[in-house]
Amino acid sequence: MDTVLLAADTSTTRGSIGLKIADSRVMERPLPEGLPHSETLLPAILELLTSSGLGPEDVTALAIGVGPGAFTGLRVGLSTFKGLAFTSQLPVAPVSSLDAVAYPFLLEGQRAIVAADARKGEIYVAGYSGITPEGLPGRDCEISLLPHHAFSQFIMNCPDGERIVAGTGLAMIRGTVDSTPYLTPAGDDMAYPRASFILEIGRKLLDVGRSVTSFELVPFYVRPPDAAPHRGMAPPVNDNPRGNRRS
Repeated sequence: MDTVLLAADTSTTRGSIGLKIADSRVMERPLPEGLPHSETLLPAILELLTSSGLGPEDVTALAIGVGPGAFTGLRVGLSTFKGLAFTSQLPVAPVSSLDAVAYPFLLEGQRAIVAADARKGEIYVAGYSGITPEGLPGRDCEISLLPHHAFSQFIMNCPDGERIVAGTGLAMIRGTVDSTPYLTPAGDDMAYPRASFILEIGRKLLDVGRSVTSFELVPFYVRPPDAAPHRGMAPPVNDNPRGNRRS
């Protein structure tokens, strides 16, 4: 039976879904903009599967962006994938949405910093040194939540060297990036996590046995959502899902 890997990211306003059947190329679709992900995600998944001659019962594994990002969007994506995983007892690869933004730059041999808009004048930020032996994004500055004006301190604490800076929070730190010789801003088209990269990272996680069950799948919020206190936090992608060892 061919492996069928379904992926999505709903951590930002620009959500997307992806599908990979065996060794075929990844099929990726953006979610319609201007509508809540709660109205578009499941219909888009069903349409993508149907157009490929498949149904939900044909999916063999899942990969989902777990954040950090917009709380409402994350809840929609994770609840949908929890349901799919529970119904068919599928393994799920939880992927950091920041890792997905960094991934294409790391594949090209560049080092990166990802800064995502966390609202309230804050950013989620992480630094990346390259690809690990497992084929995963390797962080040399772990994911943090900080005021955008503290970005200069963040880069001082990261190892030296040229880096490209990407993410939805880039505009908030553009002055610091432009005035720092070893930092280069990425284009706006590279600011959002894409399901195709969630899928590829998720495939690597599945290959090394770092998946979770539907019950273990939780968002990586960094801070509690405004609407309600959050009791669980998803491990970063470079950690064992059960938290008992580091790679």
